[in-house]
Amino acid sequence: MNRAPVTTFLRLGVPAVLAGALLSLPAPAQAATTWHTMDRLHGARTQVCKTPAPGGWTVRVRVDNRGGDHWHRAHLGNRAGTRWVDTRAAAGAISPVRSVFSTGGISVGTGDARGDRGGYVPMDDVGRC
Repeated sequence: MNRAPVTTFLRLGVPAVLAGALLSLPAPAQAATTWHTMDRLHGARTQVCKTPAPGGWTVRVRVDNRGGDHWHRAHLGNRAGTRWVDTRAAAGAISPVRSVFSTGGISVGTGDARGDRGGYVPMDDVGRC
């Protein structure tokens, strides 16, 4: 009985199948997140979502700028105004995710080199991740 085909498969086939399966998995930060678009500007979308945290919410923000032709940024602040973050994405890219803790609503905005816009959003209007 010739075991060469089985040995060759185990040596070459199994690692290739495992590598293919691992490469097809989405990135952890993007995989389980449902993003909710709060604003659109020149093809860019400012997106947020919230997760429960002790005493309030952790709110995440990113810029999906895959439809933009120049850079865009997003701003996110808690209701008290004590914590602010921004994140920026080049044209055709998605920004890093930033987050703040908030017990109430948030201030969220979108901007580019020409200026910024935004405003207050009640926490009930922010979707869960």
